[in-house]
Amino acid sequence: EAWHIYGLCLSEFGRYFASEDYYLQAIDQFKRGLEIKSSHALLVHGIAAAYFSIGEMKNDVEALEKAIVYFNQAADLGA
Repeated sequence: EAWHIYGLCLSEFGRYFASEDYYLQAIDQFKRGLEIKSSHALLVHGIAAAYFSIGEMKNDVEALEKAIVYFNQAADLGA
C-alpha cells in the first residue's frame, strides 16, 4: 500500500511540474510494490496511468502502447 501511495505522489508531482522524470520514478515505485504483491491491481493501474501521462505529454506512441498493456493487466486483475 505504501508503494502505491508513494507512486501516486510522484505521479502528481509529474503532473504538476510536467516532468517525465517524476512519472518514471513513480513507475519504479509501483514496480517495487509489485515485487511484494504481483497481483495488486492498483499498482498495475498506477503504472498504466503514468505511462499514459508520459505518452500524452510527449506525444510518445511507445509509452501509450505500454499504457494499454498495463491497463489491460489492471482490468484483468479487477481494477
